[in-house]
Amino acid sequence: WSSDVCSSDLLAARHGHRTLVWDLDPQGAATFQLRVRHRLKGGAQALTTRRDRIGARIRGSDHELLDVLPSDRELRNVELAFAAARHRTDRLRRVVTELEREPYDLVLVDCPPSSSLLAENIVVAVDELLVPVVPNSLSLRTLEHLEELLPAAPGNGPRTTVFFSMVDGRKRLHREVMATVRAARDDVLATTIPAATEVRSEEHTSELQSRGLISYAV
Repeated sequence: WSSDVCSSDLLAARHGHRTLVWDLDPQGAATFQLRVRHRLKGGAQALTTRRDRIGARIRGSDHELLDVLPSDRELRNVELAFAAARHRTDRLRRVVTELEREPYDLVLVDCPPSSSLLAENIVVAVDELLVPVVPNSLSLRTLEHLEELLPAAPGNGPRTTVFFSMVDGRKRLHREVMATVRAARDDVLATTIPAATEVRSEEHTSELQSRGLISYAV
């Protein structure tokens, strides 16, 4: 979820880590929350060509040590751009290689949950998958589909870390799903993000006091 990404990157920056948010969701929620213009020069084609440096498209945010590689509505066509390119599951890894030349301690990629060609590219490109899961059957199904992509990635893919988000502890279903998943997996964080968490732009300008940000910091 974009709120998970925005809260995590803000906390990383506040702890002195130079951080980049890469928003690959065409809806651009992370871009919007960080108050950056919703436009990526070159659109989806910017991720499949080396004619221009992707680093030149990075924008600063209102927060020290936190930059954004913004989303664009044209990213809805990224699947078509990847499908038409050579090495179609390796396109983002090539962009990440270029971003490694930039002076960042951490790059967080925000993308829509799916078992798409974009997801395949991300699995190949990143070091770790941080997967927010709402404790219900549909989210668990999405997680299963995502993990089906891992064997095709180099070295069986990145490390996967799961945490529960939008949790309502009053719901029996939520409690039962979390208990079942934790009993079956050893990659689930103890941290849970409550359903009441609302990460608004004004929270990003305040000190670390909101319930939401405190949850991410734990």
